[in-house]
Amino acid sequence: MEKMEKDERVTRLKDLIEEQNWTEALPLAESLSAEGNDEGEVLLGLLYYDGHGVTQNAAKAKELFEKSWAQGNARAACLLGIMYEDGNQVLPDYAKALDLYEKAAGLGNRNAMFNMGCLYLYGKGVKKDAKKAFHLFQELAEKGDSDGELLLGYCCHKGKGTEPDIAKAAEWYLKAADLGNDAAMRALGYLYYYGAEQDGGPKKDIQEALKWFHKSADLGDIEAQYWLGTMYAEGEGVHRDYDKAFRYFLKAAEQGIPEGETDAGLAYLNGWGTKVDFAKALEWLRKAADQGESFAMYTLGYLYEEGEAVEQNYDLALKWYRKAAEAGNSDAARLLGDYYAEGKTVPKDEKLAAEWYQMADTLGDKEASASLAWLQLKGNRSDYMDFFRHKVQ
Repeated sequence: MEKMEKDERVTRLKDLIEEQNWTEALPLAESLSAEGNDEGEVLLGLLYYDGHGVTQNAAKAKELFEKSWAQGNARAACLLGIMYEDGNQVLPDYAKALDLYEKAAGLGNRNAMFNMGCLYLYGKGVKKDAKKAFHLFQELAEKGDSDGELLLGYCCHKGKGTEPDIAKAAEWYLKAADLGNDAAMRALGYLYYYGAEQDGGPKKDIQEALKWFHKSADLGDIEAQYWLGTMYAEGEGVHRDYDKAFRYFLKAAEQGIPEGETDAGLAYLNGWGTKVDFAKALEWLRKAADQGESFAMYTLGYLYEEGEAVEQNYDLALKWYRKAAEAGNSDAARLLGDYYAEGKTVPKDEKLAAEWYQMADTLGDKEASASLAWLQLKGNRSDYMDFFRHKVQ
């Protein structure tokens, strides 16, 4: 009778957490935990871990997870594994994480099996073993686990641990999507957007891609939201709609997607779908630049060069162009070449100009190729001819 009452209280606690009713969930979790109930301990730990209804406290969460795991709770073992993998309140220890995942998986915890698969797929702290990852995802998928279906689809798509099979990948993505997996919906969107008919997959179908991106975005997938923003901004498959594009970009930006931050900044800068607001434009562009987004860096360089939205400052322009070029932006590298070739606000230095042009050329900038050829022609005709022969081969 007492066990039945405890089980009913655990079920009630899970329902309260699902409803996000933290006011009632917290005291019930505390009561169960005080009684030594392993489910109460792990659920109270989650409340502390996420800061729901209580001040966030990862150390307290770890303590509760350890108590629950001491009683054999598989979910607690998996959560401790995540803490060791992420280095949260402990030094990162992939071997310890893997050990906990293996034990939790042995007790039937699917999340632990999935996390093990990811460690092996990406070689995170362990020797990369795509075949082992594939079999773990396959086992999960056969149990109807949507994350397992998603990653099994990815393995088939990219040939990880198995032969590439786009048609099979699409099947697994669709199964996961039918279970409500937003990332699988996005993956289907990509397949239809790019088309994979020649590889046995679906043919290119922008409207079908839009359908899946919308489904994924509606469930909160930030990459799908950004992708929709791009499609609305460019009028691809839809009527161009800057208002919708801006809303999607802002959603992605607010969740830390650097490309979304860049495009939100550009929208505020140019008044695309919103009012011009230089302060917000600079705020988002700098956030994106801090995350290494090269176009945001390039844009900041341009703004400082032209004195738009900021006070003109060539030193800062050069700083941001260098950062952008080093992050792979060919336009920035070419402009730096122009700066040094022309002696624009810097001492003229054709050798340094050639280095920047060479970088831009390597990154695929055709204008830089011509500028580099001209510099080499001026300096040494045989060098120029060697360069020209290389370009036409």
